[in-house]
Amino acid sequence: MTTLGTLPIILWAPPRSCSTAFERAIAENEKTKSTIFHEHFADPFYFGQDRFDKTTQATMDAVEKSLLVRDSTYDQQANQMLDANANGNVSFTKELSIYYQQSKLTPEILSKFRHTFLIRSPTKVMKSFWRAAQENADDGSSTYFDANEAGFKEIEMIMKAVESLDNQNIVIIDADDLMANPSGVLGKYCEEVGLVFNKNMLEWKAVMPESWEKWPGWHNDAAKSTGFVRRSGGAGGKQKDDEIDSEAVLQAIAETQPIYDRMYLRRIIV
Repeated sequence: MTTLGTLPIILWAPPRSCSTAFERAIAENEKTKSTIFHEHFADPFYFGQDRFDKTTQATMDAVEKSLLVRDSTYDQQANQMLDANANGNVSFTKELSIYYQQSKLTPEILSKFRHTFLIRSPTKVMKSFWRAAQENADDGSSTYFDANEAGFKEIEMIMKAVESLDNQNIVIIDADDLMANPSGVLGKYCEEVGLVFNKNMLEWKAVMPESWEKWPGWHNDAAKSTGFVRRSGGAGGKQKDDEIDSEAVLQAIAETQPIYDRMYLRRIIV
């Protein structure tokens, strides 16, 4: 079993990859339940002195509706997670891979965390990303579609950065594997990161954790969930995959598929 000591854990993922449900399952673990963070690097990525300066104006117009902290830094967020990783507790955060900035998350900072990866088919990621934006477009939410924020390029960059560290080995799980065998995949993941798996991680109460509220509209389905359940179509079954003909979606799928394929070959197989 690979434990790498008691380092705090980061799960890097594309959007719409079942990562929020995975976070909800990890929140049921005795070691992590009181130290869960949610997209903690989103705040400095979009706002403050560390913000990413290539974010589109359309994206920023949507993100303005969020409740992200406007003046945080990557160092501050990382230190909060490190401080919570004490007294026998292990802190855990789910981060979208787009939030990775090489100049802000240096090897020195990265080495203080245990990095893991959740991937999902680009077809499913992009279509779900697009649907979320369409279905919540008029309700004042912070949802939007930007193919550049799918984060496939970034998640491979993070993986390569982690490979260069002396204290890491690569742990990748695939969303389809997770949904098909939650117990097996979660159990193997826990073994790899030094957590003890138990079956209460497979079910949870439907709730909107306070940390999710900073992203209005994004986590409505996850907040209603009580476990890992396969869904068909869009939210409420209102949108089917074959009804999506956005050229931006189709192009993004084609461009990111090779990255997914490379990482898929290295995933945990149960």
